[in-house]
Amino acid sequence: MGGDGDLMNSMLPILCFGPTPALQRGLRFAAWDAPGDVVRTREVDWSVGGKATNAARAVLRGGGSATLLGPAGGMNGERMTALLREEGMEAVWVAVEAETRICQTLQTSEGRRIRELVEDAPPLSLGEWGELFAKAEQALPFHAGLLLCGSLPLEAPKEVYATLVELAKAAGRNVVLDVKGAPLRAALEKGPDLVKINRDELRETTETEDVAEGMRLLLKMGAGAVMITDGPLQAYVAKGKKIWRYELPEIEPVNPIGGGDTVTGMTALSWLGGASIEDAARLGLGAGTAQTLHPRPAEFELEEARGFAARIKRCVE
Repeated sequence: MGGDGDLMNSMLPILCFGPTPALQRGLRFAAWDAPGDVVRTREVDWSVGGKATNAARAVLRGGGSATLLGPAGGMNGERMTALLREEGMEAVWVAVEAETRICQTLQTSEGRRIRELVEDAPPLSLGEWGELFAKAEQALPFHAGLLLCGSLPLEAPKEVYATLVELAKAAGRNVVLDVKGAPLRAALEKGPDLVKINRDELRETTETEDVAEGMRLLLKMGAGAVMITDGPLQAYVAKGKKIWRYELPEIEPVNPIGGGDTVTGMTALSWLGGASIEDAARLGLGAGTAQTLHPRPAEFELEEARGFAARIKRCVE
């Protein structure tokens, strides 16, 4: 991929829309299995979570640029936006009435994940959705493409992502979707360019156990290409009549949280930068593999990602 870094640096930013960002609290425990009812934390770390946030971080790690777009509410929202400013992340926020959620990651003292505690995102009003759509429409002409990530807040209309795909198409921009279920089925009618989900999400969306059959269904429903991750050892890409299977190197992960989001962000960056979908997926999978060796989501070096990508075996199914 020799010159891909220069190409990525010259791209417009990628617009990463995430309707369910989170203030993320990381807790490390010196002795999780200590006897008794009290477990003392060794370290507390505050950051920002959410699928779009992690995907945007992966874009930055890969040498591109990204802009986050989403809702921010209350004191949690203020702290979230301040943390991302400190991180150097560009963002466009819509102020909403509902308090931004808090999610928590429980880890061992070495940074290995114990448990993830995920709070549902609160509902947004129709007016707040309208403002988010307006901000997206204004931003799209100044971005290379649109990346849509994550579940919708409670009580959200299932057509939210379909509306955003339609706005991107009107602006002449490609769309990558990391969404599942009814919101994905509605968005497929608008012709997204790439759908990237995992096998469980494919099963939930298509109601089929067979990966190849499920991918073909998504293509038939309107996706331009489909990428499916299937655990730590394999993944699939489908476009037209071709299906590729990828065999990933076996590793001992430190923290798999954010691995799928890293794959999404890095694949989108490489593909929007001009790589074929099959090559972009390989680099994205390399980045996702690399990041699981680090305690924080979307933490990897580009050369590290390329090294893992070179070890991934690809074959035509």
